[in-house]
Amino acid sequence: MAEGRKGCWWYDGLLCKQGSECDMTMVSDANIGEALFRLECQNLYDTAARLDAKSKQAVREARFNEWRELFSGQVDIDVWNMAVDLAVRHCKGWPSLSEMCDFVDSAMKKQETVIAEKRKQLEAAEDAGKKVIKVNVKAILEAARAGELKKYKVNQVTPEVIAFSKKRWPDADLEFVESNAFAIVSVMKQEAVCSKCMDPRYCKTNGYKNVGRIDKHSGILYGHMVPCPAKG
Repeated sequence: MAEGRKGCWWYDGLLCKQGSECDMTMVSDANIGEALFRLECQNLYDTAARLDAKSKQAVREARFNEWRELFSGQVDIDVWNMAVDLAVRHCKGWPSLSEMCDFVDSAMKKQETVIAEKRKQLEAAEDAGKKVIKVNVKAILEAARAGELKKYKVNQVTPEVIAFSKKRWPDADLEFVESNAFAIVSVMKQEAVCSKCMDPRYCKTNGYKNVGRIDKHSGILYGHMVPCPAKG
């Protein structure tokens, strides 16, 4: 914590119980305190600066409470930081609530554009990395007639599938994996997609994910969609 922040009424006491600043996706009270401190350091024209110490503190408290009520827990931290940057660059005087809302809106639009562009880049990279498999349909049909189709069967039970199954379902044995290989691979693919998610607003499955569920009677694994925790 910077030395200049110590003793600031809005910063003291706004630390996490663990003793460090809150590491949250959404804006916290501490983030708002930091923004107020940063703006005060910009030498903005501020009528409150002419007040005595007691009156100045009252103005600070009012500003902090207004911003906390409006923004705390409601705005993404990256969007908030961009909004504060805009306020620092464009404001000659202390920003009003209306101005801060405009800065937040502008930052949110910019963030959405950045996220959409990153998603396009990831999808393009994934498409470029996909292998093109040429299928000899005529040979498969001839093999089917001759009863030799097994040699064309794709083996889904790879070491990766077995390792994923044991981690996800500790009691799973090889028979379970072999019987449910395709369903397991489907869950694995869902996990791979979700691991690259940057914002649930751009989710291809509208904020839901396939976690798979085992039927307690038959022991068969089937697809089961549940809301993503990041969706909120």
